[in-house]
Formats: sequence, C-alpha cells, structure tokens
Amino acid sequence: MIHSENTAINRGVATSVKMLVEALPPCIVLDYGAGRLRHAYFLSDKGFDVTVLDIPKQAKRMAYAETPFSWQTNDHPVPPNAFDTVLLTFVLNVLDDKSIREAIIEECALAVGSYGDIYIEVRTPQSVEQAKHKTPYKDGYLIGKHKPTFQKGFTEEELMALVAPWFVVEKIITKHDSIILVGKRDVYV
Repeated sequence: MIHSENTAINRGVATSVKMLVEALPPCIVLDYGAGRLRHAYFLSDKGFDVTVLDIPKQAKRMAYAETPFSWQTNDHPVPPNAFDTVLLTFVLNVLDDKSIREAIIEECALAVGSYGDIYIEVRTPQSVEQAKHKTPYKDGYLIGKHKPTFQKGFTEEELMALVAPWFVVEKIITKHDSIILVGKRDVYV
C-alpha cells in the first residue's frame, strides 16, 4: 500500500508560497493538499483567507489543531469560482496516477473560475532519484522500506503540458530540487 499522506513535511515555507505572498494582495486561497498546514498558517498570518483541502485521513490527523481557516476534504467537490488562487505544493508528485493529476488541475481551474491563479511546486527528477531506498513504479518511484510513498519528479515540459489545458503559464522556475509554476486561468485556454 502506498502512503502518500506520509510525505507531508514541516520544513519551513516553500518558495512558491513566498512568491504568492509577494505577488498578490491578501485574497481567498485554496491550499490543495495542505499536509501539516505550514503554508495555511503562514498565509493566514499574512491576512489571506485560506481554505485547506486534503484527504480525509490527513484531515483527521490534523483535526486537533485550532486553525484560523476552514477545512474541506477531497471526498467532496471543490466549489466552483470560490477562490482567487490555488496553492498546490508538492502534491502532484505524490500521485501515482496521471489521470488523477489531470483531474486535480481541472478541479483547481474550476475552483478559481475565469481568471484566478495557480501556484504549483513539484520535485525535480534529480531530487527524487537521490533517494536511497527507491523502486521504479509507474512513472516514478516508490520510496522507503516500510511505508513507501510514491514520488514522481517533473520536468518543466511535463508540468507545463499538465496545466496547459486549463492555465496560461506566466512563470516557471527550476531550482535543483523543485520546479515552481505560476499560472493564470484564462477562459480562452
């Protein structure tokens, strides 16, 4: 069994989240795949109205936390046109099914309506391939011995192709261990 929820970490604020704060005034944000809530807390502290979305198992783990934001689980549809921006940090790379990745991008596009933004950060192939205990699986790797997690490293081209049906890519930045994509929803895409 793959345990993608075990990839949630608490290592500071991701670069994509810092970019969002620098680029946008406080607005309504959906933190899709919120994990341990580090980005939701950071954005909330900066004045953003945050809704977090995660799998029911992860939401249950975090239920004890007193939070200044609202919760949603991915077993319910995301309301359309309800958000200005969607944050998707290190989510797409833990999904072992390409069709689910595509469905999430579509869901994010519908969530922001006609002209919203998306901030995506994923791992690069190099960062995934550095893992000690990895076994090839589908288009990525199973990482870990006892509770394996799936990890897929993305290239710029793969990430742009994934979002192209729904978002116009405004910026893409490749670091050694991650790729950040900033996209704008355009109903004419």
